[in-house]
Amino acid sequence: MNALIQAVRNLRGRRPVASDAPARRVEPRISKRLTVHMVGFELYSTNVTAAGLQLECPGHRLAALRTRWDPAATPVQIELPDGQHIGAECSVTYVSECDDDYLIGLAFEQMDERAKGPWQSYLARLDAP
Repeated sequence: MNALIQAVRNLRGRRPVASDAPARRVEPRISKRLTVHMVGFELYSTNVTAAGLQLECPGHRLAALRTRWDPAATPVQIELPDGQHIGAECSVTYVSECDDDYLIGLAFEQMDERAKGPWQSYLARLDAP
């Protein structure tokens, strides 16, 4: 069995201690599929927030993806439906196995100043009744 997959499986069911427990989510998740380019891979979001997004990664791509990302600072390009590209630097907050795929949580660490307005406007339109 691939050592990476075994390491992820070993984390499943582990209870976080106070020092490694994730911070409480402040912003609501909005279910939305967007194309996201991350270190040479084209992936898709499953949900987005003002603070980050969750990606779906096919199981067969995870090992290769992990060799290219820096968990603390990975550049991504998010394609909005209107064609705009949002550039951001993200930290990887989690990797969870989900059927034959993996869910990858990304938190925005830095976002291009010109992209902040369009990103916030996009989220506001999604959240509008």
